[in-house]
Amino acid sequence: MYFWRSHTATVSGSTTRRERCAGCSCLFEYEITRTATGGGHSPFLLTDYTARAAAQQRAHINLSRALNEAIEPVHCPVCGIFQPDMVRVLREKHGDRYEPNKYASEQIAAPMADAFRAACAANTLESYIKFREVWPTFSEYVEDRIRALKYPRLKKWMLRLGWLVWGAIALVFAAAALLSMRW
Repeated sequence: MYFWRSHTATVSGSTTRRERCAGCSCLFEYEITRTATGGGHSPFLLTDYTARAAAQQRAHINLSRALNEAIEPVHCPVCGIFQPDMVRVLREKHGDRYEPNKYASEQIAAPMADAFRAACAANTLESYIKFREVWPTFSEYVEDRIRALKYPRLKKWMLRLGWLVWGAIALVFAAAALLSMRW
């Protein structure tokens, strides 16, 4: 018979990545933050300390690898374009036809916070779609708003459906309780 105890360690860290812009040769930096896990196991519960240390060591190795391989899409602060590796990452996320450098001039003309405030003030589907195209790395902020504008009744119907399901469950339990009292 074989038994063991598994150990898991989680570590996080960050590093500063330095890039030279392919468009204007400007040198700029950005920070990358990642979290990684590692595991180890103790056969027959004999090597718990060693398994914890191995989990910690594997977590640090995985974190180092994740930080070295990470590419964050950050536009150049001078000319606004994304670097070729960043373009590849953005196309993997948004599709092969997506051209992230199309709006480079708009990215340096107005800060992201101002553009987001303007999109929220307009509160139209077009304004949010334009924001998502210009600022692709912040698109998760507008996805819910786009969905709410496209399907305005969806949230209301999902809430009603949820209450209907809970009501049905309550009725089943009430019926089961009444039937058990009769017998």
